[in-house]
Amino acid sequence: VYYAPGDVLELGSYHGLSTTILAKANRAAGNRRHIVSVDLMPEYVDITQNTLRSQGLEQNVSNVCDDAVHAVQSFVDAGRTFGFVFVDHSHAYTPVYEVCRRLGPIVVPGGFCLFHDFNDPRNRDEQNDSYGVYQAVVAGMDPTQFEFWGTYGCTALYRRIS
Repeated sequence: VYYAPGDVLELGSYHGLSTTILAKANRAAGNRRHIVSVDLMPEYVDITQNTLRSQGLEQNVSNVCDDAVHAVQSFVDAGRTFGFVFVDHSHAYTPVYEVCRRLGPIVVPGGFCLFHDFNDPRNRDEQNDSYGVYQAVVAGMDPTQFEFWGTYGCTALYRRIS
C-alpha cells in the first residue's frame, strides 16, 4: 500500500486486521491513497469501522457492505481503478474465480493483487468444497494481463502487466 500506484481495494475485512494493516501503511505514506474495504456481512463492516476508529485509522477508508463479485463488477462498470487489491473475501473456488475474471479493468498497469490463503493446505483437499483459492486464482487470472510475482507466506502476488 505504501508504494501502490493508486487507491486500494480490500475484499473481505472480517474484523479489520488486514484493513488496519493497509491503513497503517497508507498513513505512513502520508494518506495518499483511498482504501475501499468490502465485506458481505454488515456486522463485519461495523466491527472493521470500530477497529479502525479505535486506532485512529479511519481517515481515507470507506467500508462497504456488498458481495465482492458485485462490488468489483460495479467498479468495472464505473471505470474505477486501484493500484493494489487484497483478496480475502472467500476461500471457495467460484467467488474467488469470479473476482479474478473481473480484475483486469480495475487494476492499473503496474498494480498488484494479493491473494490470501493461496497456499493453504485445505486447497489441496478434494473433499473440502469450501477451499479452492489456489485453483481459482490459477484458472481465473488472465496471463495476458497479469504475471505471477511469487508466494509470500500464505499469499500469492500478481502484477498487472497490460
